[in-house]
Amino acid sequence: MARAEGVLRLFSHFQRAFAARDSALLLAAAEPLLAQHLHVLRPHEAAIVLNHCAQLKVLDPPLWQKVSDALPEILVDPTCVSLGLLANAFGKASLHHETALSAVVEAALELTTSGVALEGRNIAMLANAVSKLRVRNLALMESLAEQVLTRKPELNAIDLMSVANAYARLSLRSEELFAGLRGPILEAADSFSMQNLGTLAHAYGKLNIRDNPVLAMIAKKLKQECDTGKPMEPDVMSPVVHAFAVRLELPSLDLARCVEFSLPRVVGSMKKYDIVLTVPALPRLAGFQPGPAFLRPVFERCLALLEQLTCNAIVGVLEAAIELQ
Repeated sequence: MARAEGVLRLFSHFQRAFAARDSALLLAAAEPLLAQHLHVLRPHEAAIVLNHCAQLKVLDPPLWQKVSDALPEILVDPTCVSLGLLANAFGKASLHHETALSAVVEAALELTTSGVALEGRNIAMLANAVSKLRVRNLALMESLAEQVLTRKPELNAIDLMSVANAYARLSLRSEELFAGLRGPILEAADSFSMQNLGTLAHAYGKLNIRDNPVLAMIAKKLKQECDTGKPMEPDVMSPVVHAFAVRLELPSLDLARCVEFSLPRVVGSMKKYDIVLTVPALPRLAGFQPGPAFLRPVFERCLALLEQLTCNAIVGVLEAAIELQ
């Protein structure tokens, strides 16, 4: 009873601080909670503490280290929800705490190997977090791939994008997984943002998965957005162009029209990375028909960033300029 009253009282203070979106108040509420009750926190309670801290960017090193060190003892009979939240917290905070992540991965593997069915959202959170932190545990990723194919109806657009991107980050190419994701991705087409579509294109390009229905959907949805007057931003355009034109060598008139519309409008905000991925690939973009009004601002931007480019990038830009004139 004393444990319950003490934890509930401090936990309610912590939750109120989070609801107020007050980072300083959240840290102040977390400190006594962890100092007095860390050893008796349940997995879900520890997950909520770290998730709230990650969301409000409360990244106090002693706080995170204290919980990380205690996780192997806290993770007694955890649920898939708790593990998904914990993984998400470390991923969102971009903190690679070996002890904590090993404990989460081992607990997740124990659940999957014992026949426990994980929930779709938690599979996506686990895959996204471990890939973001470059935890390349093949046994876990194989297990998550098997499980996600049985939970497809539970996945929304963000989950689908997260799963595809997770396997691309870790360079894990699974024909069976991506074939299984095709239907849900196509069904969710109207729910993807332009950023989501860019991430999907990057994933398929990096893994060299030439799934024509999915890729055609990506180009079509981007074209529809451009037709409303909304150009692709550089962080969307660069991975899409590189995936279609370079990695997959996949022709798409929809994408060509998107680039013709978008690039002159956003080129002024392009960074070195965007230039390197986009401009040298333009001659390889099937159906691409740039005019003088297109070329001038593009190569003026390249010239402005010239000192930041490597020799190989400069050669690629010059070759593109020659081929496109």
